[in-house]
Amino acid sequence: MDRFGDFVKYMENNSFSPNTIQSYLYDIRAFIDFFKEKYDEDITIIEHIVVREYIKELKNLDRKPETINRKIAAIRMYNCYCVEIGLQKEIVINDKDYIKIQQRLTSPGAPTEKEVYKFKRVSAENKRDYAIIALFASTGVRVSELVNIRLTDINFETNYIMINGKGNKVRTVIMLDLIAEIIKDYLREREEQGTLDKNKYLFIGRQKIENNKPLHRTTVNSILKKYSELISIFIYPHKLRHFFCTEHLARKKTLTSEQVAALVGHNSINTTKKYTKIDIEDAKKSLNAAS
Repeated sequence: MDRFGDFVKYMENNSFSPNTIQSYLYDIRAFIDFFKEKYDEDITIIEHIVVREYIKELKNLDRKPETINRKIAAIRMYNCYCVEIGLQKEIVINDKDYIKIQQRLTSPGAPTEKEVYKFKRVSAENKRDYAIIALFASTGVRVSELVNIRLTDINFETNYIMINGKGNKVRTVIMLDLIAEIIKDYLREREEQGTLDKNKYLFIGRQKIENNKPLHRTTVNSILKKYSELISIFIYPHKLRHFFCTEHLARKKTLTSEQVAALVGHNSINTTKKYTKIDIEDAKKSLNAAS
């Protein structure tokens, strides 16, 4: 099973951070050792029944659910790689294999500030992914809006981003000072990689560099799912949108309902406040003061 070099390249091409790659390699080697000890032979493909046996073994060793889920995520990534190179035909690991943490997974409300902080922290080594998650949480934009942000839509002098929302309605969202620095850091990385002038969109994937197209929304969903699996707190784009609204309306009471409705692009908060105008500068001051 001497394919780790190509497996590393596969993960690099999928924008995994160096620490995540090393962690996954460690987990894969542990899984291989388990297989060798149990079956007294070298592993060739990933089989679901073996994965289930491994999960059972980890539970017997009292491993934390977060640790088990990370190991499952590593094995699943290797399974995807094996399918990619034609070593096996299908991905045998599915969402049902992950350990459910009932208190977190069944909560219908928005994620807490601590959960979002943990979610951002686990992605921090990948500048693009960190910027995506930070922008979601701090602006409440929809995933379709985020992927279509162009470099020319961003004004770092005012810290505003022009968003093309539903029905081609254009609105302004506010970048917190911290978020602006996170995005600048990501753009500096793109400049070093020579991709800044090759694609007009803010967020791009490796395969989108030359064709001047944005990152696909399914890729964004996969990015969030990847980090959710690592921390066993399942957060998707709309939950971060819900977090933004809840955080500033119900928890911190930073903004008025009219301000939030305008910033996130709600068509109405009720029939009498359908297109309420807000003072964008007042909203920006309130957000930065609360950050």
